[in-house]
Amino acid sequence: IFVKPTAKTTISLAQIEVHGVLLVAPTAVQLEARRKEFSRCMRDVLTGVQDQRATSQAIAHSLEDVKQGALSLRSRISKELASVEEKCDTSSLEGLEPPDKDTLVRRMREILQQCYKFGFEYHKELDRLITGDQGRKHLAMGTIKFSQQWMRFVLNWCDRGRGLRPDWAFKGVEFSILAASPQNTKYLTDCEFLDFKNLIEQCHNHVAEDPERKSRESHDWQGR
Repeated sequence: IFVKPTAKTTISLAQIEVHGVLLVAPTAVQLEARRKEFSRCMRDVLTGVQDQRATSQAIAHSLEDVKQGALSLRSRISKELASVEEKCDTSSLEGLEPPDKDTLVRRMREILQQCYKFGFEYHKELDRLITGDQGRKHLAMGTIKFSQQWMRFVLNWCDRGRGLRPDWAFKGVEFSILAASPQNTKYLTDCEFLDFKNLIEQCHNHVAEDPERKSRESHDWQGR
């Protein structure tokens, strides 16, 4: 549809109020390209809510319910895992013999690591499901928070590295890289981004840094 940009047309369009705009493409293949072109032309005038929707209204509502339920479950997984981690309080094991205590702590750590692996995979699947600016922002913030939760777990529960990244840390480090991508961190404030960056550096140093090598380097530097 071509609209001639006359003064009368401009005044008429300025008086129109709409609650939403639905972009329709001839085929599903063309939708992505046309959506990007439309967003580029409209710039900040419109905010995308859904990248695409089903042709049937009933299916569209059902799909939206699935997405909201999936995001709610993400929050529940994070909260329940934090609760389990809190209940695994090693201070209550002081009365045990050292070998028994070490065995129990190691077992609790392994269980928590498996729980976090499940959380990583769930967040990755959500990344394929969730669309729309609001949904993507919700998921991005949740992904960053879950990554921070895992890094604090590493600092509190896991032994320091010996110059090599251990096998158990592979999935977590991979997930932290995903969380730190610009498509997620763009929603953070400057202070939140700085805190996230510092926590990543602490976790990396804890997981992969060789304390003996660092001590040698410090000694050599002092010797100079």
